[in-house]
Amino acid sequence: MRQWGPESAERVLDLHEKKPLPSVVGFGLGGDERAAPAAAFAGVYTRARALGLKTAVHAGEWAGPDSLEQALDALRPDRVDHGIAAAASEDLTERLADERTTLCVAPSGNVATGAVKSLAEHPLPRLIAAGVRVALSADDPLLFATTTANEFRRVEETFGLGEDALRRLAENSWRAAFRPKRQRDAGAAALSAWNPPGRQLSGSSS
Repeated sequence: MRQWGPESAERVLDLHEKKPLPSVVGFGLGGDERAAPAAAFAGVYTRARALGLKTAVHAGEWAGPDSLEQALDALRPDRVDHGIAAAASEDLTERLADERTTLCVAPSGNVATGAVKSLAEHPLPRLIAAGVRVALSADDPLLFATTTANEFRRVEETFGLGEDALRRLAENSWRAAFRPKRQRDAGAAALSAWNPPGRQLSGSSS
């Protein structure tokens, strides 16, 4: 949690280094992104990568595009949680698109926390139109009473996204997964036969 400071984050890595678990594959920084500058955690992220962990960072939900840019520069994360503030900066969306940085966007969670006023006002369509690699996330399913499948349904209904756009969102999730490349590629390739949630595949009875 960002508000607990880098010392707390170091202790998390101490525990992992002392007794690493095969199921632990990544390190992420959550919490109030306004509580401490991303640069304060630069050493933590360098250490996490040295321990073989993939990295993510919660940024660009509450704070503006400058804070997201600082997180990208200081932490060099493999992916970003939220990142919706990027829609306010053409330069930043161009950078994200060029660097193929995945934003794991949680529309219902963003509405629930007040980061956006309503789902209809969510910048998801603008991020997609700018060529940013976006994946859908439920964020905290219990807290926000949603699932990833529900997020697909909601953005389809709210923004009128077609099947190709929905498939790309799912493919982006595979591309950004903290899994070996062969598994990511296989998952993305399987989407050629995928239909949006709630629809049956041709010839399928389940």
